[in-house]
Amino acid sequence: MPGCGPIELRAPSGELVVLNGVWREDTESTPLTWWIRTEGDCVWGAGVVGDRAEGSVPPRPHQVQSLNGTIGSDFWITGEIIWLGPTESNEAGPLPRWAPLRMHIEFDETNQISLREDREPGVTGLHCPDPSGYCPDPLVLIPVE
Repeated sequence: MPGCGPIELRAPSGELVVLNGVWREDTESTPLTWWIRTEGDCVWGAGVVGDRAEGSVPPRPHQVQSLNGTIGSDFWITGEIIWLGPTESNEAGPLPRWAPLRMHIEFDETNQISLREDREPGVTGLHCPDPSGYCPDPLVLIPVE
């Protein structure tokens, strides 16, 4: 893809880091699924928050999210995230919400990858500048095997 520079990220074990695929939020309270794609140092993805109503298979989307950014050799993803659909502070309608995004690629002792967003829950600021005070808990994504 034009504009995406080459990059080769390696886990501490030396394995190539692959972010392409399906990821889920590392919590049981929100049915959030992300599809992530990379090319060189470019990364983009689409996330869907499923309806919380039981019995809906597959769950219809309650909210759709989009991310767009770049990956650095320091394992940081920087870019932006956009939410479409109701939020906790705006259940009335599908207003778009935008925020800068910083996520860190992290590895556990078994080299399992997770993506952890850099922000404090409920605190507006550099990584969650919404003046209405909407700032959800940070995303923590784990790959779906």
